[in-house]
Amino acid sequence: MNGDSRPPRPYRPADDFSDAIPDVRLRSGPLKLARWTAAVAAFLLWLAGVGFLAFLAVFLIPSALMRKGPAGPVLSGAQAVQVYLERGNAHYARKEYDLALADYDQTLRLDPKNGRIYTNRGNAWAGKRDFDKALADHDLAVQYDPQNALSYFNRGIVLGAKQEYGKAMADYDQTLRLDPGHVGAYNNRGVLWMDKGEYDKALVDFDQAVRLDPNNDMAYSNRGDVWRLKGEYDKALADHDRAVRIDPQNALSYFNRALVYDARGQDDKALADYDQTIRLNPGYAQAYHQRAGVYQRKGDAARAEADRRKAASLDPSLGP
Repeated sequence: MNGDSRPPRPYRPADDFSDAIPDVRLRSGPLKLARWTAAVAAFLLWLAGVGFLAFLAVFLIPSALMRKGPAGPVLSGAQAVQVYLERGNAHYARKEYDLALADYDQTLRLDPKNGRIYTNRGNAWAGKRDFDKALADHDLAVQYDPQNALSYFNRGIVLGAKQEYGKAMADYDQTLRLDPGHVGAYNNRGVLWMDKGEYDKALVDFDQAVRLDPNNDMAYSNRGDVWRLKGEYDKALADHDRAVRIDPQNALSYFNRALVYDARGQDDKALADYDQTIRLNPGYAQAYHQRAGVYQRKGDAARAEADRRKAASLDPSLGP
């Protein structure tokens, strides 16, 4: 099963924004420096007996110093917010979560009631697996931007990670009230229905997800998993085949298809898909665990034991 937690849109590379960042500092600390420089210049001019020029210095020097910074024109407050936000988004997309957090923090110092920024910072905390801090930020995102479906969607992801499934379901419901075409919300709510054993309700949500986005590999993979759980193996394989065709680099699609072959006793096909799962994701503990069972059935006790040990080393809950 797979929930949708990918960023809602592609982000520009971080380097696109780095050159603009030094200019932002000129609106705070350097402004004080400019005023201090003006005051010193005015005092020296006053000592020299040129009082009129001293008066002008107080007003002209800060303006001149602030007009251009060492790397280009000074950014306005709104521009600074956008630059830090976009660079933070770029770092987030590259999983550079600490760098993203630093940029989001700076953005919030400039714009402390911007729900969108709290949403993005919450996603960065979630990337670091700090779900308590992520939830606190998503709560603020909802507070400051209660009509933004994305605020509820991202909070739902974190609540699901914290195993607060009822609250997560409520957030996905609200996401869909605000944005009835939100594919990720249908997909993630379907996963929750599946986990609750409400397979027909899960199918309704996954059907809607693929209607809205016929190229959503996760929705097909999840729907295939529901068909497997209902014992509808042909339908399950059809969905998993579609998921693999859409994204042949998604390890989960091969794993879910392997589960179907495994359940049907098609050991060679199951092994081929477990092998491909592990090639794409060598740390996928459950794939080793499931493959061990197939090796055991085929009488290859040595490989079965090696896979069980590998699975337990990656996830101790899979150990004896």
